[in-house]
Amino acid sequence: MTVWEITTWPASEEFKKDVTIIDPAARVTAGPKGPESFYAGVEFFPGSTNTFLTIVHAAFRLSEKLAQFAAAVQVTRAPGGDLEIAHAHFPADPKPLLGAPVTEYLWITPKEGLKDEVAAFIDTLVASLNDPATPAVGGTYAPLVERPDTFIMLAGWPSLEANQSATKLSPLKEIIPELLGKSSVKLSFAKLRHVEL
Repeated sequence: MTVWEITTWPASEEFKKDVTIIDPAARVTAGPKGPESFYAGVEFFPGSTNTFLTIVHAAFRLSEKLAQFAAAVQVTRAPGGDLEIAHAHFPADPKPLLGAPVTEYLWITPKEGLKDEVAAFIDTLVASLNDPATPAVGGTYAPLVERPDTFIMLAGWPSLEANQSATKLSPLKEIIPELLGKSSVKLSFAKLRHVEL
């Protein structure tokens, strides 16, 4: 089963200026047991500038080149700060969302006893993001492998302004307050690029 890995850490000044410096590290992972796709970029959200890495693997396994990759990717990492890694099995291919001009990441943790209700809200939200009438490129979500009580949702947008406009219109303007009332939500936006392996 395809596994998507989402990793974040504080971005170095060098990476903020030139995201292509991650390419040599990405290419270290190439090969039969390496990832199938590799997307990297910088978060642009007020008060935060993290490196965002989203990688697709054919199976949930560690690469034999993990140590080599970890050493090579240090150039993108600012000193200190947390490294966060999560995995998910998305029901729909998120590549179009990752390739959009803006990728939105939401980590959604339902309040106790509300997981099914929150999942129903996310279903409605994702359906609206995939409706051709909305400006979104689309959306998908899945529970995290490590924390099944938390969902990760991805959405693709043509611009940050398109996202902000859409959230003021039905049905998003009704769905989002309901979701926020029933869960804890962490939101980020990133500009990603597909790195050829």
